[in-house]
Amino acid sequence: MKPVYFPFTHISEDILKKISVCFRPLFVLQPLGLNISGDMEKWVESGLIEMRLPAGDDDGRLEVMLKDYQRGQTAYLNPLMDEVPFFNDTSVS
Repeated sequence: MKPVYFPFTHISEDILKKISVCFRPLFVLQPLGLNISGDMEKWVESGLIEMRLPAGDDDGRLEVMLKDYQRGQTAYLNPLMDEVPFFNDTSVS
């Protein structure tokens, strides 16, 4: 049996200690092979967890998509910063 910590992509030390009493190694799914925290790398080396990445080599493409999404969010929200939320001519309330 291979236990998977899903849908989460990061596990805290407290939860890892509790789960590793019964399950070793615990599989943690990662969307990208980038930006894995130092603690999690340490736990991989000690055999407490194993990382699973999606098949393929899409890290670069996914990183670009994430940056585009974040830029889009900023571009959408910046003009709204000076307005009172949910209060305009089109608001139902």
